[in-house]
Amino acid sequence: MEDHELRQEYEIGYLLKTETDREVLNRLLIQHEAKILEEGPLKMTSLSYPIKKLEQAIFGWTRFSALRSKLPTLEHDLRMSSPLIRFLIVIAKPIEEKPRVERSEGDGSMISSPTDGAVSSQNTPLPGSLSNEDIEKKIEEILK
Repeated sequence: MEDHELRQEYEIGYLLKTETDREVLNRLLIQHEAKILEEGPLKMTSLSYPIKKLEQAIFGWTRFSALRSKLPTLEHDLRMSSPLIRFLIVIAKPIEEKPRVERSEGDGSMISSPTDGAVSSQNTPLPGSLSNEDIEKKIEEILK
């Protein structure tokens, strides 16, 4: 099989002690023949409970591709790396952008977001939605 057939895209979410510890993570990824595709911003966060006597940590994520056969040794080396407090690796799936639909107030109509380029559909009820009159009738039936 060819090299690209064995590659898989992954995402790793992690907690670090300091911002500079991301370099340690990146070196480990490169050492295990991973290709870094995208990195999210680092953000200081308060931990729900102390981890290794720390109350706060830096949260970040990285999307990378790696050979499937290298993943177990990569995970082992990440566990042994002291700058990483916690991490989780998941298989990355492609992100499909869906048009955002917002409900307008009261009349049950839909308004498409301006980013999708669609014309807003006024007075088109959402599937399974009731008009105000139907709701009032149901309330009266329940109160009887």
